Amino acid sequence: MTGDIVFIEEGALETRAAVIRDGVVRRLWFGPALGAEASDQAPRFGRTFVGKVSTIDSRLNAAFVDIGADRDAFLPLKSDGARDLTEGARVSARVTASPRQSKGALIEYLKSAPADHPLGRASPIASAPSESLSFFAADRGAVKTSSPAVVDALRQGGVEAPDAMSDAALEAIDFDHALEAALSRRAPLPAGGSIVIDEAEALTAIDVDTGAAFGASDDRQRVNVIRAAACEAARQIELRNLGGRLAIDFPAVRSSTLREKSADAIRQALAPLRGVSSLSLTRGNFLTMTVDRRDGSLLDQATETGEDDPVPGRRLTLDWRARAAVREAERRLAVLPGARLYLHAGRELHDHLVAALDAREAFFRRHGARLDILLDTTATGRHWRIDEG
Repeated sequence: MTGDIVFIEEGALETRAAVIRDGVVRRLWFGPALGAEASDQAPRFGRTFVGKVSTIDSRLNAAFVDIGADRDAFLPLKSDGARDLTEGARVSARVTASPRQSKGALIEYLKSAPADHPLGRASPIASAPSESLSFFAADRGAVKTSSPAVVDALRQGGVEAPDAMSDAALEAIDFDHALEAALSRRAPLPAGGSIVIDEAEALTAIDVDTGAAFGASDDRQRVNVIRAAACEAARQIELRNLGGRLAIDFPAVRSSTLREKSADAIRQALAPLRGVSSLSLTRGNFLTMTVDRRDGSLLDQATETGEDDPVPGRRLTLDWRARAAVREAERRLAVLPGARLYLHAGRELHDHLVAALDAREAFFRRHGARLDILLDTTATGRHWRIDEG
């Protein structure tokens, strides 16, 4: 939509981008920090990799390919070049769907690669700001940033210099609130009730919980609730980057006339979503549809199997918690630019910040000597807090 704004923010450990529509964050993207793009080997949508064929499964007419990730990618043997592949062959392939829970990435064959070519991402590697714009291609409107480094990176990628944003406009972009909402299991409805979102490997199920206030409501009121729930479901599908098979259970409507009105409201609310196919709505207002999957959902990116945090059966990954801690430090520094910050972290998180991410040095390059990372022996492994000095 031409009214959309794409805002790109440079961070010490990551590049963050958002699509903002009517002042509300609608979509989110998180990628590598500027200058660290080559070290980010995650098999995300659109990236090109060189891989080695591990196994060919004739029953599936597909190959499993080692692209240097923790799970082999799945390559359908559809194109002429792919049909001739043998085990051990090296290929250049593009990611068409990111990994999802226990499943590896889905890739498409591009061409064969030299036998001695190293596994992993293939050059050229786009800058993080350029990659975020490719991800938001269908939503491209005005591009804005507060970072001169982002401006330079986009210019080098052939993008016109983005507009600067005022301090007031920057403060209105609440990445943290949008991200928290995108990882929560529930999304509230304006007039009460909520929608409950459960992501599973086979599909994503969305239930409309109207709450006690609407339990005995008449059909006209139910239509209004359904309309609000459908609009919120569409917003959450975009915000969470949900894809694949989705099922939404809307409240049933008894009146045949109002049932048709509720069906129209549902279809109208979901119409702006891109890549929707196989949409089916029953008389009982149970909807199923397929949405093109691009990058992994934010829940897939941020969590792993574990304790119930932030949703049942999932916990935030160590890397996500580390980046969240640094993200919070940067947020505080924006409010108090002269402050000295002390990040106290449990052993597991402290070691990841210091050894794996070199977060202190990355923060120093971006913001100067404003952050100390300290071991907190009283905290559990992944917990942290920030004090200001």
